[in-house]
Amino acid sequence: MRQHTRDILLGLAGGLLAAMLIVAVALLPGCATQPATVPPTAKTITVGATASLGFLIPLATLGVGLGVAAIFAGLPKIGIPAIGGCLASLVLTLMTMRYAAWIAAGAALVVLGSLAWLAVSKYKTVTTALSEVVAGVQKVKNAYLPSVRTEANAILAGAQSIETQELVQKIKESTT
Repeated sequence: MRQHTRDILLGLAGGLLAAMLIVAVALLPGCATQPATVPPTAKTITVGATASLGFLIPLATLGVGLGVAAIFAGLPKIGIPAIGGCLASLVLTLMTMRYAAWIAAGAALVVLGSLAWLAVSKYKTVTTALSEVVAGVQKVKNAYLPSVRTEANAILAGAQSIETQELVQKIKESTT
């Protein structure tokens, strides 16, 4: 009889546990029922980043107060740098919080300007090198006799494309 009661209780406990599991699975939302999350915009990220700097304002203000207290306590070598550092932190924090978009735009302009400068300097270097090579080849060709020069022109004409020949001709005209 005891074994029978024990089996009934274990069966009820197992059935209750299975029912709780079924209810939990049915009531808890799965991955498919959750709404899709939208990634934050750049403005939201910037506002969040600048808002996270807010804790520096009371700390910098407290640092200025402690610096003043250090000066009155007879420790100006500690108080004056503390005031200066905390005031600089306070100003930088407030300026960053206020003008974050302008700072980011300025940084982007600096990066784009640097890239443009690199492109222009690369173009100028290549153009200068090409004109020097053409001028050097012309000096070497002019040093030979006319028969050798004609042969060199024929070899170069067969090796160069029409665009290269036109470019060389422009460089020759500009250097002479």
